Amino acid sequence: PKSSESALPKYSNGGRDDLIQTQYLRAVRQFWEDPSNNPVSDVYDAEMVDPGRMFVWAWDARPYPFFPGDGSVWSDGENYARGHWLNGRSTSRTLAGVVSDICGSAGVTDVETDRLFGIVRGFTPAPGAGARASLQNLLLTYGADAIERDGKLVFRNRSVRSPQIVTLDDLASGEGASAIACTRAPEAEISGRVRLGFVEADADYEVRSVDAIFPDEASVGLAESEVPLTLTSGEARGVVDRWLSEARVARDMAAFALPPSSDLSAGDTVRIDVGDVQGTYRIDRVADGGLKQIEAVRVEAGIYDVAIPEDGSPGVGPVAAPLPVWAEVLDLPAAPGRSASEAPWVAASSRPWPGDVAVYSSRDGASWR
Repeated sequence: PKSSESALPKYSNGGRDDLIQTQYLRAVRQFWEDPSNNPVSDVYDAEMVDPGRMFVWAWDARPYPFFPGDGSVWSDGENYARGHWLNGRSTSRTLAGVVSDICGSAGVTDVETDRLFGIVRGFTPAPGAGARASLQNLLLTYGADAIERDGKLVFRNRSVRSPQIVTLDDLASGEGASAIACTRAPEAEISGRVRLGFVEADADYEVRSVDAIFPDEASVGLAESEVPLTLTSGEARGVVDRWLSEARVARDMAAFALPPSSDLSAGDTVRIDVGDVQGTYRIDRVADGGLKQIEAVRVEAGIYDVAIPEDGSPGVGPVAAPLPVWAEVLDLPAAPGRSASEAPWVAASSRPWPGDVAVYSSRDGASWR
């Protein structure tokens, strides 16, 4: 950062956060569009602030993604990740909005996304993919859950903030009740290496992959996934790091029973403090059979409350204008492994070189291929 105003905002973890920029712009616009906040003047017969003439700082005239990608032309590209630019960000959608649209297209309208946060830069579901498959890609990538509560589908990010304390006095007693049963999955069932395929943002939208490996992992087990999502390289690395950490921590499972009066349900986070069982768990399953039979997996706050790692601006080559090239047809001997009846060679040259040259041929001068 090269600005004197580059100090981190309050509560910032130092990571790139395009969502907060989107939410800020939406909040400001909605505030001034509310007549109670923006009254009409009885002097000049107009609103105090005209929402139609509100402007945002800053839309840069430099073309995206060559700014910030082409460091040979612009030296301030490193500031883009945490900067105020709208270039390359204004077309992104909120995760809550995308999830609501997918549910609506499937005929599911009673959904709640108030606690679902994330920014979607691009999403292209596979042809024929249903709503369930599309939602699964989004929820796995952004670390969120879908929970059915009272007939409503509730979407929310995984978090370990304000877990409810569960002590011995909170456990159910009587027939069907038992103490907390803790188990740990074998380490052999957990892959020590994770790979994610994605479409890279802020560059040429090429398909990339990132890996994460557990530091002391000796096995060669590899779990691979591909998502039809556009992510920055830092976001993709954050996803695989989270997957690897979640899998390791979630080896520890707990099962216990709560009374029917308990308001805990799937997706809730609890802090268990019963004898030797100490830890934070997320409820994965609730079976109502008189008592609430709970199955939970261990979680850690540090998995979700981390800054998105950044690798700097991805490199983008300079713009190559589609200029004419000098071409020459060469009548050369057949190359090794090629038949003599194949077409002749064509050599082309240009400065600057455009990158790709298309060569067309025709037998009659009318149809070309």
